[in-house]
Amino acid sequence: MCVLFSALAGLIGFGIAHLAGVPVDKAIGRGSAVAFSVMTLCIALLAVIMPLVT
Repeated sequence: MCVLFSALAGLIGFGIAHLAGVPVDKAIGRGSAVAFSVMTLCIALLAVIMPLVT
């Protein structure tokens, strides 16, 4: 679930950067930075939520 959500966020980040006129190579870099940020956030949230649920 986290992987799909971060991939979707990365795709959205790439699309927004590319629409703003950023070259494709830099847009890919920005999209991957968004994806890794969302993945880190998701892992941190899971680390907090899972002990509360179990």
